[in-house]
Amino acid sequence: MKEQDYNDFLLTELEGAPLKEGILEELEEQYEQLNNVELIMEELSKGEQLMNDEQIGVTTLLSELKSTLSRLSGFGKQYENLHERIQSVYIEMDDINSELQAFQDGVESNPALLEETNAKLQLLYNLQKKHGVSEISELIQIKEELSQKAFETAHVDEKISIKTRELQDLESVLEEQALVIREKRNAVIPSLKSQLELDLSQLGMPSASFNIYLDSTDTFKINGMDELSFLFTANKGSDYGELKKVAYGGELSRIMLVIKSILAKYEKLPTIMFDEIDTGVSEKYQIEWRIS
Repeated sequence: MKEQDYNDFLLTELEGAPLKEGILEELEEQYEQLNNVELIMEELSKGEQLMNDEQIGVTTLLSELKSTLSRLSGFGKQYENLHERIQSVYIEMDDINSELQAFQDGVESNPALLEETNAKLQLLYNLQKKHGVSEISELIQIKEELSQKAFETAHVDEKISIKTRELQDLESVLEEQALVIREKRNAVIPSLKSQLELDLSQLGMPSASFNIYLDSTDTFKINGMDELSFLFTANKGSDYGELKKVAYGGELSRIMLVIKSILAKYEKLPTIMFDEIDTGVSEKYQIEWRIS
């Protein structure tokens, strides 16, 4: 949150600055003109005087020269060319004279504008120093980046809401699938229990009994939302207990054998081979799968 507040502060600072390409050069030029207005007015006046002095003014002298060359232009091509050139110079100098007069009329002291211009310059200089950049274009880029961050932050609640709805929709789908899986598991548990007990009876455990049931959970697992309880007892009248706690080695081997045998029907294996199956089942009984 502190970082967000600081970024907002920086953005506000940059938005309050006159950021555009070329603004620094423009303001610096304006500042120099306003700060030296008296010198500029003095030099413009001197220039206008040099142009228009009745005796030695540039315009007066050029006018006289133009008249002289005009009288010579009829005596040959070279004089005519010379007259045309001085005519061009006279026209150019006349334009310069007009601009000098216009500049004089436009230049005036403006302390308020000078102060405003200086304030803008100092703001830009400080921002360049603060952000460690030397170009206005870099400040503009920083401003755009901060603006984008602010936009994303302003819409983060909306994004969270959208993602939350998407997550809820996915959870609903998963819950439906988990319910289907649970129903299929509950449907097959009775036949699995019967098959296990029948097969174990043929392996010398006629009293073996299972109590298999599902507990639903609030969390998703890789294969549903169920906890499988697999309780077992080897003798009639005995209490059921967790298989791994109440069955000893030989019983576990027999149970594993029948479970593998039942599962093999759903694995589509061409052949299953059990090592030393004819020697009996003991604590050291090993089951080895081989696919021929």
